Amino acid sequence: MPIVTLNNLSLAFGTDQILDRAELSIEAGERIAVTGRNGAGKSTLLRLICGDITEDDGNIWRADNQNFVTLAQDLPERTNQSVFDAVASVFEDVGDKLGQYHLLTHSMTGTDAENRQLAELQEALEHADGWNLNHRIEVTLNRLNLDADAPLDTLSGGWLKRVAIAQSLVQEPEVWILDEPTNHLDLEGIQWLETLLLEFQGTILFVSHDRQLMQSVATATI
Repeated sequence: MPIVTLNNLSLAFGTDQILDRAELSIEAGERIAVTGRNGAGKSTLLRLICGDITEDDGNIWRADNQNFVTLAQDLPERTNQSVFDAVASVFEDVGDKLGQYHLLTHSMTGTDAENRQLAELQEALEHADGWNLNHRIEVTLNRLNLDADAPLDTLSGGWLKRVAIAQSLVQEPEVWILDEPTNHLDLEGIQWLETLLLEFQGTILFVSHDRQLMQSVATATI
C-alpha cells in the first residue's frame, strides 16, 4: 500500500520552478534513490515528503502510522560532548537525564550527594520510559561500533557520520530519509552503509550521486 502520494504538486522559489505538477506514489518497503544535477530540487523533494516545507499547489498525503526520520547532510558539531550524550540528545529532556545518569554511573565515588542524585535520576527515568530509551541507545551504538564515551571532538568525519546515523536510527524510523549519506565516508564506510541500508526493514528515500550505492540498494530511482 502507498504510504506517501504526491498529487499535482508544484513548488517554486521565486522564478525557479522546482516541481511542476509532480506525481509520485511511494510504497511501504521501497528503497528509492533520488538523483540529478546540483540545484535540481533533490533535497527539496525530501523536505516536502517529510513535511519540513509545504507545497505551493497540489497536495501530499502521508500515512499516519509511519514515523518519518531524516538523516541530514550536516555532521554533529565537534565538541567535548560524548557520543552517548549526542545520540541521547534527540530525546531532549529525557535524553539529558540519560546523559547525566550515564556520566554519574561512570564517575561515582560513593558520596551521599551522588547517591541522592542517582536516586533522583532513576526515579525521573522510571516515569519517562527512560530505561527503554537507554537500551535503545546502547543497542544502536553497539550495532554501529561506536564508543559511547568518546568525545565528538576526537572523531573523524566518518565516525561523526556514524554518530549522525545513530541519532536518526535510534528514533526507530519507519520511513528513513537520507540526504547524501555517503558524504564524509571512505570506501569502507560506504560499503558499511550499503549493508546497513539493505538490512533496514522500513522504507528508504535517499539522495545520492553514488552509482554503485544506487545500483546496490535502490528498488526505484527518481
